[in-house]
Order: sequence, then C-alpha cells, then structure tokens
Amino acid sequence: MSRPVPQPHFVRWLRAAAAACCVLAGAAAAQAGEASGELVFSTSRGPLTVPLRHAYLVSGPDSTGQSIRQLVLSEKGLASAIAGCDRLGCVSGLLGSGATVDFDAGPRLNTWFVANDQRVQHSDTARPDTMVLQQDSAKALAGRWSLNAGAGPKGHVQFNAPLAKAFSKY
Repeated sequence: MSRPVPQPHFVRWLRAAAAACCVLAGAAAAQAGEASGELVFSTSRGPLTVPLRHAYLVSGPDSTGQSIRQLVLSEKGLASAIAGCDRLGCVSGLLGSGATVDFDAGPRLNTWFVANDQRVQHSDTARPDTMVLQQDSAKALAGRWSLNAGAGPKGHVQFNAPLAKAFSKY
C-alpha cells in the first residue's frame, strides 16, 4: 500500500486560488440587461436628465419581509456590484443615477429615482398602467415604462431585464 505524497505548500496555494477564482467568477455572473431612454426630474436649478442604459431584475424580501421583484434601471453598469451584494437592500445603495421599481409590493408600483450620486432623490408610487410589459416573470421583465404625470421624474424607458440575482434577505 502506498502513501499519498505530501503536496508542496505552493500546490495547495494554487488549488485554493483556483477555487477562489471559480467562486468569484460565479458571483460575477449577475445578468445585465439593456435599457434605452431617460428620466427628467425638475429641480430648482433646472431639469436634471438621467440617461438609462442598463436594466436588472433582482428579487427577495423587502423591509417588511414580503417577497418582491425590483427592476433597477441605471445609467452605469452594476452587474459585478450586484453580484457582490448579500441582501436586496444593498442594491439600492449602489445606484448613483437611475430608478428602482418594486413589483408585487401592493396595488401600485413603488418607485425611487436618484441622480447625482444620490444627492437628488424622489420616492413615489406609479399606476401599474405606466408599465407595459412584454415579459413578466420571476426570471425576466421586459417592456416600456412611461411617466408623464405628477411631481416626480418624467420620461420613457424601454428595458429588457433578466434576473440578475435572487436574495434571501433584505
């Protein structure tokens, strides 16, 4: 019977590093979608326009524990940052310019608009008919969102958002 040959330290280190890379590669696999359009918010200094280029769908419990889907529309790409989040509440902290829309949280859509690295913020609700969806599932949202009324942002955005990440905690 032969004995296993002890591995040099650097071989064990290389195997550990390879395993860590595989874990990080899996974490970085958050699905990013596309968006096109813009939201314009009126401020005392004039209109503030936020172009929307990226769309993400995340899901999990909200602050009350209710399971929701959240559409994240952003100016900048957030896929790797979302992959690094361990809870749903982390995602909104990443958004510097864009909007979130909560689905399944009640009869209206909960919305949050941010711009200028969150220095400008506006929370509101929107009527469900402002959202026209071609795809509406736990795995993806796709459609058009049009806001034209109220004191909040106005504009239109077309989006295709695959599920980026499902969370188990807020």
